[in-house]
Amino acid sequence: MSNQPVIVIGAGVIGLTVANKLLQSTCYDVTIVAEHIPDTIFSASMRSPKWASPWAGAHWRASANKEDKKLQQMEIQTYNEMLELAVNEPESGISTATGVDLYEDLAEIPWYSSMVKDAKNISTKELPPGVSHGLQYTTLLINVPQYLLYLKSKFTNAGGKIICRTLHSISEALDM
Repeated sequence: MSNQPVIVIGAGVIGLTVANKLLQSTCYDVTIVAEHIPDTIFSASMRSPKWASPWAGAHWRASANKEDKKLQQMEIQTYNEMLELAVNEPESGISTATGVDLYEDLAEIPWYSSMVKDAKNISTKELPPGVSHGLQYTTLLINVPQYLLYLKSKFTNAGGKIICRTLHSISEALDM
């Protein structure tokens, strides 16, 4: 039985991540169609002002509130997967760093403090004026141009196909 064909539109961080996850499931033949494809870091495609991903910088930081369990689960899954890449695949462009979150008015300890690496509360003596709580922990930094190249390599090495093409509508992708 053959795998179901899937077309992913776009080769930025989200498109490449989705395409890799689909390909890993082994249920799909995945093709990415995109106007801009990650190439060498200094290529014209990676410098195009029409493509946001190569210009981005990123680090991990929780944004879910204590009631949003679904978002918390996604944030911790992302943290753990990216931490594994930082440790085991430094060529991914993901690295660790010390993160500090400061809160002016915090009623309770942040929900993620027990789930991130090396978390410790900052003593009140060390906090700047007007800050009620501080948390230090290992966070993740993402060199996005390098991460794009890593994701593309992983995708193509696993058998994924990439077509460089400008689409003017989603229906064009359906006709491929």
